[in-house]
Amino acid sequence: MGLFKSCKSTLIGEGVSGTVSLCERNDQLYVVKKYRSKENYETRKEYRDRVLLEYHTLKQLHHENFISVIKYKVLIDGLTIKMFMDAGTSNLAQLCKKVPVSLVSISEILCLWKQLCNGVRYLHSQGLCHRDLKLENLVMDRAGPTLKIIDLATACKCGNGQKAVGIVGSRLYIAPETFSQIEYDGKSADVWSVGIVLLYLANRSFPWGSAVWNDGRFAEYSKIESAQADQLGAASSNPLFSNLPTQIADLDHHLLAIDPLLRYDMETIHTYSSQIPYCGSGSSCGTVHLLR
Repeated sequence: MGLFKSCKSTLIGEGVSGTVSLCERNDQLYVVKKYRSKENYETRKEYRDRVLLEYHTLKQLHHENFISVIKYKVLIDGLTIKMFMDAGTSNLAQLCKKVPVSLVSISEILCLWKQLCNGVRYLHSQGLCHRDLKLENLVMDRAGPTLKIIDLATACKCGNGQKAVGIVGSRLYIAPETFSQIEYDGKSADVWSVGIVLLYLANRSFPWGSAVWNDGRFAEYSKIESAQADQLGAASSNPLFSNLPTQIADLDHHLLAIDPLLRYDMETIHTYSSQIPYCGSGSSCGTVHLLR
């Protein structure tokens, strides 16, 4: 680990699982995630297995829309672990605060969203779901307009019909069935989060505090969706989508279906959005990116 011993470190974030710092050495930037120390009830092996789950998950993913991990280090006391990753830009939540939505083109919004979909589709194909997709867990590559998904601390297996369990993630992005069911389809819950991200990028506001029935705005959305369930063009007549560009409204209507069985899966989304240009794999959306 000599590469990182003398690096200049700056704290850039702190969460439930630990702290995140930016490490600079010889003009190279890295992100260092330092996990919180072992819980009293855990053995050292249990702590190591729990914390390194994120490292091993990221290590097995080989896709341009996921951040790359370099290595990890168990500190000498055996009670703390650091993980070293490539450094991206500020996260999308921070970038959105710097750039007004009026300056961001629809092409850029759809490019970022399409890249997110590509990454999530790949993740699901590997039998995994993220469960904490949000603006704060999306960064941009420093070398170009490529979106990177980060923070797989709450990811779980979802292949062969495996169900996810428990409420994890940010309430703003959590699917309604996550609140109401003990077990749920983690892939479908990810799709809901992808829909919330698209909605926020397009109008810079969240539709509700959480997708529960005692949230007035969500209850109103649910009521309208139920009344229009058998109608074509329901997206355009729902107030939530009325001010959005038609292409975004039509997409999000299928991502934010309250019934997870009616919600598009990532393969359907991939087919539906196949004509959306995006930056990546040698291609370009053809627009100037401001959120980077």
